[in-house]
Amino acid sequence: MGLIKDIYDISKDIFHDPLKEWSKDKKLKNNVLKSFSPDFLKHDKSVTDIASYYLWNDERSRWDTGTGRLLAVSHKETEAFWGVPERYSVYEGFMLRFVKNGGEISRIFILNWEIFDPVKQYIFLKATYRQHLFGFNPFIASFFDLDFIKKELEVECDMFFSINDNMAYFLQMNPIPVILYTVDEKYIKKISKCHFELKKRAMRFEDWYKRNPFQVDLNKIQKDAEKECNLIYEIAGIK
Repeated sequence: MGLIKDIYDISKDIFHDPLKEWSKDKKLKNNVLKSFSPDFLKHDKSVTDIASYYLWNDERSRWDTGTGRLLAVSHKETEAFWGVPERYSVYEGFMLRFVKNGGEISRIFILNWEIFDPVKQYIFLKATYRQHLFGFNPFIASFFDLDFIKKELEVECDMFFSINDNMAYFLQMNPIPVILYTVDEKYIKKISKCHFELKKRAMRFEDWYKRNPFQVDLNKIQKDAEKECNLIYEIAGIK
């Protein structure tokens, strides 16, 4: 994996992961599973388990097996993830390699309270513009649409995604970020359906960006995003 592995290994040491401290506590773990849905308590660990928000993509096989499709909804992680280069640079490096190997990415960014915070506006715009430059074709949707759509999931979560049509992920951001993942086909199909419905309500990034809803300096956004893209291409080992 070259440089991307080196950066990833460094980033694992940088971030304190509370999940390590309590994931072995069975009672607490069951409470976490139940907080997503009581249905998950019935599952064997081989079917459903919890994972670290920061380290979940350590399993390389998740990026190059199955149909090669990533369906993702990003919400409430502007500062926790997209505002930390050591996190998103490695993740986007994996995504670039995923696409290079024939994968397909469909990501919807959810616009929430970022609209009221200049710092979060900058992070949000730079992240979405960067993914646009990578050719990931992001979409933008309202959190009102997300709240309406995700009721069909029957899972309490802030966001969700699936990889290769063989693994479903649900995320809760509070009190600490945690991921529940499952190979239960029922939930994989639910994510696919909800993602499809949400995308119909969403706006293509190009159209949304032209409106410049934040009234910020788009020249700075573009220059900063382009510079970061070049660095992430290097991390991914892609020229």
